[in-house]
Amino acid sequence: MGLVRSIPSIDTPRKSVLPAWQQRYPAFPRLLFVLADTGERAARRRVRDLQAIADSHPMVTRMLMSVTAGVARLPDLEEHGPSGPVWHSLTDHRRARCNAWELSPYGHLIRSSR
Repeated sequence: MGLVRSIPSIDTPRKSVLPAWQQRYPAFPRLLFVLADTGERAARRRVRDLQAIADSHPMVTRMLMSVTAGVARLPDLEEHGPSGPVWHSLTDHRRARCNAWELSPYGHLIRSSR
């Protein structure tokens, strides 16, 4: 979806056809939702709604096999910062709130349960 650019490879004369972002980044960046103007109770409902969508929508579930996703409230981010334990995982409902670097995609859950 979008910008695709062919670049010559140093090793072979063939051209590489990858999305432009993938030529620079080895993985898709984290998908982080920030809830603004939301109280604790409403935020819990929205987190459950986002988790339900992540579980039930096939395209979202497939994307979350390799993309890390989480959700946090803006007041929590302002108080504790993005590295604080403010993020709810969209893929692991049992996980306690964690920092953004501790979030894992669905694929990690499948590999670790084997």
